[in-house]
Formats: sequence, structure tokens, C-alpha cells
Amino acid sequence: MTGDKFRVRADGYIKAARAVTDPVRKVALMDLAQRWLRLAAQIDGAASHASRKFAAPVTQVRAGVPTITTI
Repeated sequence: MTGDKFRVRADGYIKAARAVTDPVRKVALMDLAQRWLRLAAQIDGAASHASRKFAAPVTQVRAGVPTITTI
């Protein structure tokens, strides 16, 4: 399983945030999008660990997580 489904969901929140004018809603939608992107990165990281031939501890993926700073 890859994080693609999570990125698609994040994209939906980004598009919704672009469509609203209320700044509070915009921030809330972008926060949700960022959470989905983090989940995608975690899924991708876990899949890469699982594909290795040796056992390695699975940690949360933080490096390389896209951050959304502008709309």
C-alpha cells in the first residue's frame, strides 16, 4: 500500500481551502490536508521498511513531509 490515496484526499482539502474565503475555514482545511500528507509519508515510510530484507525499527517519518505554507 502506498500513500497515494492519502495524497488524493489531501488534494481535495487543498482545493476546498482555495475555494473558501473565510480564513478560519481555510486554515482548518489546510491543516486537514497537511495531516493527510503526513499519513501518506508515514505509509510510504512503513512500506519501504517492510520491503527491506532485514528487520529495522519503524519510526515516524518526519523528514520530507510536505508542508503547506501558501494557498
